[in-house]
Amino acid sequence: TATEREVLMGLAAGETPAGIAARHEVTARLVNLHTGYAVAKLQRHAEAARAALTPRTA
Repeated sequence: TATEREVLMGLAAGETPAGIAARHEVTARLVNLHTGYAVAKLQRHAEAARAALTPRTA
């Protein structure tokens, strides 16, 4: 989601979860939840890409 993307971009820029939370007026726990959701989605996409690129044996 857009919020997950903003959270990840903030973390990549060196912001802390508390800093991101203050900027968005939410709790640090919610920021951590968004981070977890985004990471899970990225892992699923990586697994799908790996499966698509793996040669199939006949």
